This record gives sequence, C-alpha cells and structure tokens, in this order.
Amino acid sequence: MNKIKMTVLSVVAVLGLSACGGGGSDYYDDGYYPPVEPIDPLITLFIVDELNNRINDIEYVCDSTRGFTGDRGLAGEFSFRDFDDCTFYLDDYIVLGDDLFIVDVYDVGKNNIPYTCDSDNLLWYTGDSGRDGEFEYSYFSDDVCTFEF
Repeated sequence: MNKIKMTVLSVVAVLGLSACGGGGSDYYDDGYYPPVEPIDPLITLFIVDELNNRINDIEYVCDSTRGFTGDRGLAGEFSFRDFDDCTFYLDDYIVLGDDLFIVDVYDVGKNNIPYTCDSDNLLWYTGDSGRDGEFEYSYFSDDVCTFEF
C-alpha cells in the first residue's frame, strides 16, 4: 500500500513540477522581440516676416523640444511634435510694424493654429487677419505667445 502511495505521489509531483518552467514567455531566445512604440516624428515650421524673410534667434519652448528659431541649420526653423504647445518669447524680436507669420517649408502660411499672447490673454487663430499664417502680438511689450499645435 505504501508503494502505491509513493508511486502515485511521485507521478503527481513529476507532473506538477514539470509545468513550472520558471522562464518567461517573451521568446527572446527564439528571436522574438516585443514591438517598440514609435516616437512621433518632429514637425518643422518657420517664422517669417511680411517680406518672407525667415527670422532667427526667437527663443521657443515646446512640450518636447526647445531652442531658438534657426538654431538647427535652417533659417527661421522650429521643430515640435504633434499636439505640443510651443511658447515663443518675442521680447528679443520686436520690430515696430513687423508682422510675423508661421509657414511651412514651401512658405505657405499655416492657418487656424490657436494661440494666446500674454499682452491680451485672448484666444486667436493664425490667419485671423486674412493673411495666411499671420499672428498678432504686441510690438510695445515683451510679448510671449503660446501656440497649440
């Protein structure tokens, strides 16, 4: 009777422990690697004046990037990721009467980008003035404008 109990107990133990492999199921040894989430590519736009001159050295801070316009090799360029908010510190670039515009690489104005400036705290959209990509800011104060890309 004891022999039968020992045999049954041995068989149960072997079957029970064989299911407990201890390794994960990631399949790294078989060449399987879990997919990596892609990083959203950077979007690049430009700030230009009313004569289409690209404007360098305006400081900006976005949710995912920061720098000065034109500091990555292309005049007036700034880069960000989709859905970033970007703040531009226009106090270093205030020229009385200069209108500023946000354009793409083909110099086409980008309309309907919501933004606010510290000078009035109102919600505006680029192109509201009727000129593609134009945005309003205060010439007479150190203005800071935040765009919602």
